[in-house]
Amino acid sequence: MAFRNFDLNFDGTIEFQEFVQGLEFCGIAMPLEDYRIVYDLINYDNAECIDFQKFCLINIDKSNDI
Repeated sequence: MAFRNFDLNFDGTIEFQEFVQGLEFCGIAMPLEDYRIVYDLINYDNAECIDFQKFCLINIDKSNDI
């Protein structure tokens, strides 16, 4: 499961640093500011971290909602 690969400390949430490390492990490299933009989009309610429910939103195709 992808979430477990990002949740490095196995606490059930993904903090910003875990998010960056997870994406870099997947071969995605970008400036730190861009990681923050993507993280904040997923963490839409500005909670301390991303939980599994928010992480699952990555896979939802919103193109029909535009």
